[in-house]
Amino acid sequence: MALTDGIVPDNPKMEGKQNLFRVAIVGGGIAGLILGQLLSNCPEIEAHVYERNSESEDRLAGYRIQLSLETLQQLQSHLPRETWNKVLPSIGKTPKEGYYHSCFMRPDGHIFYTYLPDEFRSTAAVSRLRLRRGLLHGSSSFLRLGKKFSEYEELEDGSVKVHFADGSSCICDLLIGADGISSRVRRQLLPHIKTVQTDVAIIYFKVPYTREVESMIPYKTGSLVLYPNGQEITIMTWQNPDQPYARGLDPEHIGPETSYVMLGFGSRLESFVNPKSPTEMSPQELKSECIMRVHGHPTHPSVKALVELIVTDSCYMNIFRMVDVPSSWDSGHITLAGDAAFNMAPFLGKGAACAMMDAVDLAQTVVRLPRATVHERQVMLRRYVDVMRTRRLKERKRSAFVMNICFFGTTPLRAALRDYGMQVANYWLTSSVSVKILVAVGMFIFLFCGGSLGEFLAKIGRHVENMAIRGPTMAV
Repeated sequence: MALTDGIVPDNPKMEGKQNLFRVAIVGGGIAGLILGQLLSNCPEIEAHVYERNSESEDRLAGYRIQLSLETLQQLQSHLPRETWNKVLPSIGKTPKEGYYHSCFMRPDGHIFYTYLPDEFRSTAAVSRLRLRRGLLHGSSSFLRLGKKFSEYEELEDGSVKVHFADGSSCICDLLIGADGISSRVRRQLLPHIKTVQTDVAIIYFKVPYTREVESMIPYKTGSLVLYPNGQEITIMTWQNPDQPYARGLDPEHIGPETSYVMLGFGSRLESFVNPKSPTEMSPQELKSECIMRVHGHPTHPSVKALVELIVTDSCYMNIFRMVDVPSSWDSGHITLAGDAAFNMAPFLGKGAACAMMDAVDLAQTVVRLPRATVHERQVMLRRYVDVMRTRRLKERKRSAFVMNICFFGTTPLRAALRDYGMQVANYWLTSSVSVKILVAVGMFIFLFCGGSLGEFLAKIGRHVENMAIRGPTMAV
């Protein structure tokens, strides 16, 4: 269904741009490009996307993102058909199980928690590179490269003047900040909102997905390997539907279209082996850092072999930052989308999905603005902000919860409590009501007799390990 279904302009031909509702979108990321695609075909709207980079592909373009089929169906419904046909090849080969299934495991290969929420049964791994290329299809009509946003100015007639670093400017009726976590638009719109740098860093690498590498993958389509010192390794896959297996292993280079296993090495900054600042380390030094980590702790041979195959030029390192969550704001001519509003933790892969939903929801709002009064515009944009904020806050809490679990185990004791706690949770979720009652009664008696919750979790966890229903361990 097209965004403009049911909306017919008084004069469909609309000669002269002075009658058009002008939209300026700052930021040519996923949200910005979707907005550009959806709004550029609306007869009452003139939309332009302003991207600071002079090149159309960003540094993160080569990595995978996890999207729900519902999100992809939304894109298919609203994007121009030719654009969707270009986006479609970004969807990776469906796993042989038919869905994506992840687990939490110890370095020795013991699986203590399997993660398969209902939403994971209807998701797809998407190549960010191919997705971006698809969204760039036909973008020459609306995308303006090399335009770094500087500031905006609210004019007396209700319009907005947008200034760029090269001295140029444009006038718009609506300014949309889709310029990411460091959003300059947000900085001016909501100056009290701060961005805080955490002490968590994640190093990403790829390994070509060959048949040999496939046998090294710890668990189906994804794993979180949790170490006792608060470090973790995320292992996820993307297979090119046109060529599911890579043709060879090159330790230095991997092609942008090559099927791969993505490895993300997360830790607190204080846990780095190399004393240099991560921001000053070369790709080769970061690669050595990751390999030293798996050799510094007893690690399953398959995981260790997989890590030793990481490709140098696929390296990307990110020290995670968190944007304060703003209250809903009222404005009839300035709003935000994607991480420009506020971001979420780099777990569960919800950032890109939320950015897409933001863009679709906002576009559906914007197409109704040309015929609205000033007050109606403010009400409609506030409604969008409320829905967007609620969705993003929910996913932020979920992703932050998983991140806190991963980095809780900064000492062997805390790691044991984390692992046993998750093992008990897994046992609890898969047990009958009668077993749950017995566990609850046992915990009450144990605590009443002076025991601690940690001791109880440890005892139950060890008991679960010795039962036939315990989690599997990888074969050597």
